[in-house]
Amino acid sequence: MNAYRHTPGARLLGLGLLGLLALSAGSLAQNGVEPDAAKAPDTPSVSIDEKNPQRALDKQFNLQRPELSGIIIDRTLTMAGRTFYRSFSQAAMRDPIVASAELTVSERPDPRWGSQLWIAERNQIYFSTQLSPRISEADRYADEAVRVVQEAILRRRIAQSLQPSLDLSDEEL
Repeated sequence: MNAYRHTPGARLLGLGLLGLLALSAGSLAQNGVEPDAAKAPDTPSVSIDEKNPQRALDKQFNLQRPELSGIIIDRTLTMAGRTFYRSFSQAAMRDPIVASAELTVSERPDPRWGSQLWIAERNQIYFSTQLSPRISEADRYADEAVRVVQEAILRRRIAQSLQPSLDLSDEEL
């Protein structure tokens, strides 16, 4: 018994596709162009400098820059919180200091008073605010948050560089 059932329409469709492929390959060969050599007109050409090919590849593919230097995690729950997160993350990615940090934007909603939002890195809270349910205030708070977080990250980096022992950190003291 044959486990596969062939329908007449499927067989005709397969033969039709094979015929189209044969016709397109034949027309390309008649024009004097090999099928493998045919390129789309918008295909960019790649040229490698023969003197220093590694530098040319690094320049072309940006291999010296890290793909992901920082991350901002969204732990918001309300529409106002998500609007704040969106505004903050867009402004933070334009700032190289904040963009290289691993931050978490968290929210604790309160139906009466709005939402409490805070931005933290590991166990250190850098920014905290009370956000009303009005979405229009989120952009203003987000710009202020980027400035405050940038200052806090710079202070932390300076304190780490001035710390005498690399073996102990602030969390261990």
